[in-house]
Amino acid sequence: NEGSVNASSGYWERGIPTGTLLNTASSGSNVYGTNLDGNYLDSMKAYLISECYDLSILANPALKFNMSFDLEENWDVIYVEYSIDSGQSWNVLGSATDLTWYNSDRTNASSGDLDDCQNCPGAQWTGTDTTMQPYSYNLATLNSETNIIFRFVFHSDQFKNQEGVIIDDLIVEGTTLS
Repeated sequence: NEGSVNASSGYWERGIPTGTLLNTASSGSNVYGTNLDGNYLDSMKAYLISECYDLSILANPALKFNMSFDLEENWDVIYVEYSIDSGQSWNVLGSATDLTWYNSDRTNASSGDLDDCQNCPGAQWTGTDTTMQPYSYNLATLNSETNIIFRFVFHSDQFKNQEGVIIDDLIVEGTTLS
């Protein structure tokens, strides 16, 4: 199923990325981005929410997308959450130990005297990877869910900002069961 998303927080933009570092879509010309032509704002928490999916009709379901990012390392983060109750409650999808997923398991508690990662749930992307990379998460443990929603959570702290995040080609994929 091709993914569609809702930039419900009013902060995510859809269009052509023209940043200095984040300026390439993986297919076509449009992406979703925290700011398509400059830096993101400080003290921001913004959500990019998917449509609702029925995973029970798919064998081997997976959430896939392409992403590149330029974030203040350990201070500004992006991660994926899911809801199975129409958005009443949300859970972080996956962990930093999952292959092809998060690049950081840091939390504020694990940062010691540095007191960074105040926005980190302990499973997130942070730092910089400006090459559009494919990400994939196996949804086998959730394959009985008939009403699942995903959201990207972008969270910045109150000081330094960089170019942010661009996301392209979101899809929930699997083999349709007969």
